[in-house]
Order: sequence, then structure tokens, then C-alpha cells
Amino acid sequence: MNLNHFLFIGLLFLSTTLRATPPTGEQLYQTRCAVCHTGSVAEAPRFEALQLLSSDAIVTALQTGVMKTQGASLTPDERRLIADYISKLPKTTTAISGQCAQPTTARLSKPQISSWGMGLNNARYINAPDLKITPKNVGKLTLTWAFAFPDATRARAQPTVVGNTLFTASQHGLIYALDIQTGCIRWTFQADDEVRSAIVVGTDAKGLANRLYFSDFKATVYALDLNTRQLLWKRRVDDHAQATITGTLALHEGRLYIPVSSVEVIAAYTPTYACCTFRGSVVALNAGDGAVAWKTYMTDEPTPQAKNTAGVQNYGPSGAPVWSSPTIDLKRGMLYVGTGENYTRPATRTSDAIVALSLKTGAIGWVQQTVSGDAWNAGCTPPLGPNCPDRHGPDYDFGAPPILVSRPGQPDRILAGQKSGKVFALDPDQQGAIVWQRQVGRGGIMGGVHWGMASDGQTLYVPINDHSVWPEDRDKPTQAGLHALDIADGSVRWSQLGVNRCGDVKWQCSPGLSAPVTLVPGLVLGGSLDGMLHAYNSTDGKVLWEYDTNRDFKAVNGVKGFGGTIDSAGPVVVGDQLFVNSGYAKFGEKAGNVLLAFKINPSSVTGIRQVGLSVRNLDKSVKFYQAVTGMQVAERTRIDKPVAAETEAGFAHASRSVAVLKSQNAQIELVQFDGADKQPSYTMPVPGPGITHVCYQSPATVSIYNKVKANGGTVVSRGTEPIDRGFGIRYSYLRDPEGNLFENEQLDKPPFADSLWVAHVALVTPDIDRLVAFYKQLLGTDPINRIDNIKNSPKLDAIADIDSLKLRAAWFKVGNTVLEIWQFQNPPTPVPTKLAPFNRPGYGQIAFSVENLASEASRLRAGGVSLLSKPASKIVYLRDPDGNLLSLRE
Repeated sequence: MNLNHFLFIGLLFLSTTLRATPPTGEQLYQTRCAVCHTGSVAEAPRFEALQLLSSDAIVTALQTGVMKTQGASLTPDERRLIADYISKLPKTTTAISGQCAQPTTARLSKPQISSWGMGLNNARYINAPDLKITPKNVGKLTLTWAFAFPDATRARAQPTVVGNTLFTASQHGLIYALDIQTGCIRWTFQADDEVRSAIVVGTDAKGLANRLYFSDFKATVYALDLNTRQLLWKRRVDDHAQATITGTLALHEGRLYIPVSSVEVIAAYTPTYACCTFRGSVVALNAGDGAVAWKTYMTDEPTPQAKNTAGVQNYGPSGAPVWSSPTIDLKRGMLYVGTGENYTRPATRTSDAIVALSLKTGAIGWVQQTVSGDAWNAGCTPPLGPNCPDRHGPDYDFGAPPILVSRPGQPDRILAGQKSGKVFALDPDQQGAIVWQRQVGRGGIMGGVHWGMASDGQTLYVPINDHSVWPEDRDKPTQAGLHALDIADGSVRWSQLGVNRCGDVKWQCSPGLSAPVTLVPGLVLGGSLDGMLHAYNSTDGKVLWEYDTNRDFKAVNGVKGFGGTIDSAGPVVVGDQLFVNSGYAKFGEKAGNVLLAFKINPSSVTGIRQVGLSVRNLDKSVKFYQAVTGMQVAERTRIDKPVAAETEAGFAHASRSVAVLKSQNAQIELVQFDGADKQPSYTMPVPGPGITHVCYQSPATVSIYNKVKANGGTVVSRGTEPIDRGFGIRYSYLRDPEGNLFENEQLDKPPFADSLWVAHVALVTPDIDRLVAFYKQLLGTDPINRIDNIKNSPKLDAIADIDSLKLRAAWFKVGNTVLEIWQFQNPPTPVPTKLAPFNRPGYGQIAFSVENLASEASRLRAGGVSLLSKPASKIVYLRDPDGNLLSLRE
């Protein structure tokens, strides 16, 4: 059963008495809606998510959309009053924005991604010759653009791609053709209702894309000419009032295969609804003109059964919806689909089953049911309603499409994952006989396995949600995460459980993977309910890269963009680009409205190699930092003759003694220039400007704070101990005996095995916008976070020893450390009037590691960056716009 349309599930329609004055929108909401949208019904979106919809969208849902059954008892004026009360969006008539600035020609070619399952077998495996995202470079993925769907709280239509054009769709039925490099809009087409699944690309005799096929919420299928953008035909494939299409259509040799589901399961929540008469089906259409070739129902026609406790007639059998994309088996001429539960009794043998149908006629060849007697609808949400069947549940659909795998010299297998958390291997040559089964997750309403798995033919990659579970299963350990099974026998090759980052958030946050995963050679890509996008090594499950989509985005089309939960649609990979949706206001999950585009970072910068710190007494400084941080001397040397790059950069008289201290992830280069001991001391102010400090993180058991005081350093932060800001981290600003600033963050659990590591290097600037733009170019990536309104708080003031502190900040991830950029607004960061001498005491240089110095120097010069030296000696010097000295080292 697919619960994706609980936009307003269970509006409680109570009989009302005549009032002297008409009720307000708030009164109507409180009496008819609030009971379900305050968390008592898990599947219903919270009130906060509803507020992100326009009043028009809410009226549509009550009038003709998912809540039309409940909205039927409301007058038009009452629907509008409720909608106006809920919505916090301003009324607007703004025309669509984000159009491509110039007419760009869409390259009509063979489609790179033409369907939801990336192939007829629904294996979700992409192995194209031009694929450029690998385990080695996946960590260099960077966000290139975000597209925000207007007036939306979910983004669920998985993209398809042809040439330089990406196709997707919105909650309000608008089809978008976007430029894959910029996200600008090439053209749009308006469908009659929400389009929730992927757009299927049809091709001509030469294999070139020529048509688009898609379906909408009202169970209507469309065919669009890709060249003229004109509608060729449309056909409603089921006349039941609650029928819908959730799964993506399957296309092969001029025939479309459509899975038909419904939202009658939601209508059943209303006690006076005559439940239930819908029955799942698969429909075959002629792709040329939309004519029906055949239609096969998953149950017999319903007949009257007993009346419910409200005295309303019930019907059965019903349900067994098909809400995932069909799988095509050309070898056997068969089509495989998964079904959901029955809505009412009597239960049938075709619910919670894998069903095989003839491609040619639609005749059912065999059925493999894994859970019998499953009858459930929304009336079974506690407290049980009149339409809930006796002995209801457990609602264990097959929502993930079956995967057909063929292996040389081995028998073919159909792999099926169920919301129960079980995975099955079926034999297509033995009437779907079960070869093996494996209990991977504990299961639940949202899985277990929910939307989709992936396979390369040898290993099956199984995303497990395990979030919304039945009370009797809550004591079982969650298996939320990703699991790899051997296709031969179902044995577990590895498991990577998700990390709970949710804390005490009020929305239904979880590290579980409900959305489908996508496989490319060496990598499994998938998003979790907490909004994290993950890249796993397919060999051992190690997480190689992550990105938090649960944040606001500046969208290319001018609409306010915000991410949230990742659900229902999986990542798509084309060349060196990755696309993913974020936002899913269902089951109390986090609303969102964005399509995100990532690309392999063109920069070859791999990390911060070292930070140069000029000191007046090298021996004393080495002794101090060894005693305080535990870092050891990796190299100690004397330099009397500068290398060519130093001469070119103007450091001809840079004779010096050097000691390199090595931490787990970076180095601190202590430098004593000749004559430095005779120079006056210099103390960098906390508000800068310049390279102000290095932050060392350490476990709480290692008290750097106390060691600083014991070894001649001083404490900048107020108080007598590190300051706890409530994140499990205690902060302090400190100075070494020469006055150089550094920060210590004490954590309960370090990310590295050693006791100390460099967490970030800090720059303070009078113009953060200018400096961020420069480092975006240098590093080839956007900041991982940016905050422009950090206001004073007693704890922040105490850490920095500044009253009424106010600043702007940005953070860049650079390898396994971070570059932090601050602009103080109170007190304001001064504007530097001249370059600091290269041998002035204090932090003097940040050195970045690069993979290819020559190509990196060429890239930066082409982008207008001035270099102080040539790359011949494996080092290049340059300065950022504030004059901070940088180097690139191969």
C-alpha cells in the first residue's frame, strides 16, 4: 500500500451545530483537521509542513486531490477559510522565472537515463562509458546548482536525461526541461495534476530520443512529442475515483506498461466512506496512440460484504495496488510487478506478492505471495476506525520493483525486497519458487525495504529504513542503513548502519534509507530520511562522501529553496554529474522543494597540507607545542638558499630554521627566520584581519586547556575552564607563549584514532563575500555552510572575550579539514592597509596539497588569478584578495 498521498490524511470531520456566526478558518482547522496533523497519525504531514503550501494548493487537495473524500463535506468557502488559515505563503501572481537567458539548443541524442530503473530489469545500475564519478574522486563532488519547485513541499519525480537536457516534474504537474549544466529552464508543459514518478524517454528507429511518456495523480498517461513539445495523446487508465499512478511506466517495443494504484486506502479513514472498491491493475497501452492493449486486475471484482460499525456498506475483495515500476523479462516474455495489501477482506492470494504477467496478453503466469491475509487501510490507524478490517495488517507491500538478474553460467533470479524487511530470491523458471530469503531489517509501514534496491548482477544492495515500525517490533535492533547481499545465497557481505544525527528534532528524522539507491561501478549512492546524501564504497560499505541536503539553498530560478528528507526518488548519475531530489512532507518527514545538481570539482586541491607559523624562538615553540598538543617533529631543517619559487615570490632573503610538527591530518610548520628573535612581538587580534588561528580538536580526556597554562601559555576565553555550548564540545581560545592564537575544541569522541587533529584553519576578513568568492574558485566548491547573522550570546562572547560579538561566517571542506572564514561586524574587522611582511611573527602561510600543480596553475591563471611564482619547483605562491600568503604544493 502506498501512503504517499497523506497530504491531509484523516481530517476529522465532526458533525457541527448551527452557529450564530460562521466559523473561522482556525476553528474549522481545529475541529476538522488538527487531530491528525499534530502527530497522532504518523502518515500525516505536520502542520508546519502544510504551512509551506499555498492556499490554492490546499484548496485543490481538498477539492479534487488526495483529500477530496474528506473535503466533500466542506463548502467552497470553508475549504478556502481552512486553506488561508494554514498557508503562510504570500499570495503571488509572479510568472515563472529561471528561463535560460538565451535559446539553447537541446541535443537530441540517445538518452543517458531514460527510466526510473535505469534499464528494463530495474537494477538501478549505471555503467555508461562516459561515467566519471568513481570511488577515487567522489569526495570531490560539489554542488553546482539548485532548482526549487514553486509552491511545493516534496520533490519526488526522479530525473531522466537526454543529451544536455534533464526532465523532471513538480507537485503541481509542471513538466520541466532543464539545462543540465546550469539548471535554467528550456521549456515547460502543464499536466492536469501532480506528476510523481520519472518521465520515460521514448526513441525512434535510430535510438534517438523523440517522445516523453509520464503519468499524473489522476491515473492519466501522457505522450509528448520531444521535438514539437506538443501533446500527442493522453488516456486515463482507470475510472475509479481514487485511482492513481505512483510507479514509473515501463516502455518496450512500442508498448507502455502502467502500474495502477490508488489513494482509496486514505479515503477509508473516513467512517462514512463505503470501503473499498478499488483493485490494483497493470495496463498495457500502444505507445503510438494510447490505445489499450490489455488490462489485468490483481483481484476479482468487489461485492458487498458486511456493513461497518458506522452502518456503511463495505466491499471486497479490494486493494492489491501496484505502485512500483514493472520489470520486463524479454527472455521469457513476462512482466513482473510487486503488489500491496488488500484494503478489505476477503484477502486474496495476489496481495503482498510478486506477480508474473504475459507481456503479450497480460495473463497471469504465476503468483508468489510472501504474506497471506494482509488486509489494511488508514482506518487501522489507532484508534481503529469503522473501516479497519478484522485481524488487520501488517501492511507489508512490495513497494520496491523486483530486479531481474542474469549471470553467465548461473540461473536467472528475481530479487524482491519487502516492507517486512525480508529480501527474496525467486526462480523465474520455476513459477517464482523461493530460492532463498533473508531477514535484513525489522520492517515497518515504511520498510524494511521501501522504494528500491540496486544490483550489478553479483551483489544486491539493500537500503533499509526500519523507522516506522509496529509496536511489537520496536524492541528489535534497527538495521537502518545499507546492506550488501550475495545473490547466490543471500548471505550478507557487509552492512553499513546509519549514524543517528537527528538529536531532538521534532520531525520524523532518521538515518534510515527509504528512498531507492543507485549503483555505479565502485559506488552505491543513496539518501536517508535525515536529508543526508551518501556515497558508499560498493566493496566494503565504507562511506566515502556525504552531503547534508537538509538546509536552505539559493535556487537558480529565484524561488526560495529548502531541502529536507530524501525519499521515494533516488540519485541519478550522468558523466561527472549527480542529481538528487530533497524534500518529502509525508509521515511527519521534513518538507523540501529542491532538485540538486553536483559535479566533480575541477580543482585538484586535495587538502590543507600545512600552516606556517613564524616564531621568535623555534626551540621554545617546539617544546611548547609538543607538550601541549602531543604532536611530534616530523622534520627539522635549515634553509639558507631559497628555492626558485621563493625568489620569484619576493622571499629572496628568507633564510630560516624550520621544524614541522605532524598531526593526524595536517602539519604545522614552525619557522624562525634569521633575526626573528630581535623583532618585536606581534599579537594577532581575535577580529583579525588575516590568518588568525588554527583549531585543534582533542578528546575530553586530553586537557589542552590545562597544559597551556602549565607550559607558559595564556587563556583568552573567560572563566576557569573550557566553555560548553551544549553540543558535546567545550571551546576555548588560547595563546602560546609568544602570543599566537589557537583554538581548542574538546570532544567526547574524536574522528581520528590519534589524540589530536587539526579541525580548521581560520581566516578573518573585512569582506567575506569577496574572500568566499576567491576560495570558491581556488577550491572549486561552495562552502559547506554559511551563516550571515551569528549574533552575540553570553557563551560566544566568553569564548572570544568580546562583548556583544556579531559576525558572518563560512566554512569550506578541504580534504579532511576545514577552512573557516569570519567577518566580524561587532567589533568590525579592520581593513588591511598593506601586506604584512612575510617574516612577521604569527601565522604566515596556508599550504594546500594539489594533485597536479601544472594543471592547477593553468586553471587558476585562466580564471584570472595572479600567481607569484611558476610551478617548475613543485610549489606555487599566490595571495588571496586580503593579501594572505598561500602556496600550492604537489
